[in-house]
Amino acid sequence: MGQMTQDMAGLAGAIVAARRQRAEAASARRTEMAQRHQDAAMALAGFRGQRHEMARAQHEAAMAAHRMRRQEAAAMVRQCRRDSAARHSERQQAAAAGHAQRDAFMAGLMAEAAAMRQSFDRDRNQRHADRRAMGQSVHHLLADYAHERHQAASAWHRGLHAHERRRGGAASGMHGA
Repeated sequence: MGQMTQDMAGLAGAIVAARRQRAEAASARRTEMAQRHQDAAMALAGFRGQRHEMARAQHEAAMAAHRMRRQEAAAMVRQCRRDSAARHSERQQAAAAGHAQRDAFMAGLMAEAAAMRQSFDRDRNQRHADRRAMGQSVHHLLADYAHERHQAASAWHRGLHAHERRRGGAASGMHGA
């Protein structure tokens, strides 16, 4: 009994020691992470200072470039409006010619479509008649097959009964089991 108590005390001591080691390792990790966080914050603060100094100089250069681009854009807009007016009149003339071509094309297309529709209607009626005839022939073939199977089964049963009668009913006892 004393040995078991000592073993339990040793086991409890080992558990306490393992917990203490894990707690110390976790504390060391937290300390290390806090130090890394502080180092990263200091580096970011230095980057922000440099960025603000560079941003001022870049802002002045960007404003000068923006003024220049606005002037160029205004000149391009004026030229674009002139070109647009010329293209608009050309498009109106081309559209009038295109409408005449479209109307002629549509009239021809409608005539061809009507002719095709009539042709399809004739073909559809013929296909329907062909399907009906094929269905009837398949129906007759299946009916003939079923009749032949019925006759064959009846002949087999007649032969079986005749055989049983000749043997004196001994076979019927075996088949009934």
